[in-house]
Amino acid sequence: MIAKLICLIAVLTGFAFFMGYNLDNKCDIWLFTKTLKDVPVFMNSLISFAIGVMCALPFAFVRKIKTQKKMEEREAEREEAAKRKASKKAAKASKAPGEDKASGAQASSDTGSKTSGNTESGKTKREKILERIQKLKKQSHPSETEQEAE
Repeated sequence: MIAKLICLIAVLTGFAFFMGYNLDNKCDIWLFTKTLKDVPVFMNSLISFAIGVMCALPFAFVRKIKTQKKMEEREAEREEAAKRKASKKAAKASKAPGEDKASGAQASSDTGSKTSGNTESGKTKREKILERIQKLKKQSHPSETEQEAE
């Protein structure tokens, strides 16, 4: 902050010296239909600088708007990633202790969901795992209807 203030004072001091030394230097300025005679040189420089600043301002504002949009998009992506991470943690926390062993056994006996043909593309990973667990339970424990039939 203090460095900016010192730079501003230095620039204004330099500009004041430039104006003071060029008060006697005059030039003519042509403005399409009118010619201004005996205009001090520093006025020409000052007006040119002001016009340049006005031409640069729209570009600065457009860049600022684009930067803000990119920052908002990145923030939204970060929030979305955080939500996904939180939901994964919640899913892991809600799993039963024996669930990992059952899904591991199914994964070793099944080469994959595509080869088994039992999964649909719209199902989530959790639903697929639950189906595998139910199949394992049916395989290891015969159903009550089968026991009654015997």
